[in-house]
Amino acid sequence: MNKILIKWAILVATVSGGTSTGNMIGRAAATPDYQDYYVSTYQEGVNSKVINKQKVTFTMFQKQCNEEFSQVYVNYLKDGGEENFSQYMRDNYYGQDDPGASSKPAPVTTAISEPTASKYYHYRTKAVRKGYHMKAGDILICHNTNSMKSIPGHAAIVNSSGYIMEMPGTKHVGKKKNARIVTKKHFFKQHSGGSAYVMVYRIMHHPHIAKKAARYAYYKMLKHHNPEYSIFKGEQLYKKSPSYCSKYVYLAYDWGGTRKAMKQWWGGVHIVSPYGLVGNFKGSYKPTAIHRVIAYK
Repeated sequence: MNKILIKWAILVATVSGGTSTGNMIGRAAATPDYQDYYVSTYQEGVNSKVINKQKVTFTMFQKQCNEEFSQVYVNYLKDGGEENFSQYMRDNYYGQDDPGASSKPAPVTTAISEPTASKYYHYRTKAVRKGYHMKAGDILICHNTNSMKSIPGHAAIVNSSGYIMEMPGTKHVGKKKNARIVTKKHFFKQHSGGSAYVMVYRIMHHPHIAKKAARYAYYKMLKHHNPEYSIFKGEQLYKKSPSYCSKYVYLAYDWGGTRKAMKQWWGGVHIVSPYGLVGNFKGSYKPTAIHRVIAYK
């Protein structure tokens, strides 16, 4: 059997769910080269309607995998991860922006500094009205930037018009109190610009739930019980600590907002990835993508 037939035999076995092939994909590669499996993974994403092939061609998907997901997946395997590449990409929403409840694409914009309430009158005719204005409970999903080397993306929740709560991870893994609150400027300077950008999601139909989630994250999950950071130790989803960036936001809404808003994972063993976070909301609570922030001004 020639090399081309062997390659397509592997791909067919993968799509059919062959266990041995899946394990080979997941464990064998010592380099960040998974190009043989991009085709089947891309097709799975198209079949599940996560990837819109009219907007995201295979060439675009391949480029995204080469630049972001391949090396991160290698780190995932080194950290003890056991999913094959296709499963890993599925859990990470195939690297796509979740359109949320809106059928319209989120407008590209910048995050801007905002005046204090007492000075707002003097700014009302200026450019301060342009760009992203934060509201408590807004969900921020960062692309092409990581909170931990083995999981792509980063997630955070807005506290107020000027501050954001997050679990930064990375250099802070194992730190007893990892959750923190940072300024709008600090967050967007760190997570936008160049190839990095931030997708902003908002609970449009239940704004009071968003405010409740933000308050809970601040008073209960930051001030009162600030968790240690760990992803794989934090796979017990309904345990306060350890935690990680997207679990922190999930629990803020599940415990502080309403359980009706969130998919429930019976048994509690589940990792909510940053790219998969919005997909854990359901019904009228599902957030709408309102902005794609590419820089801070």
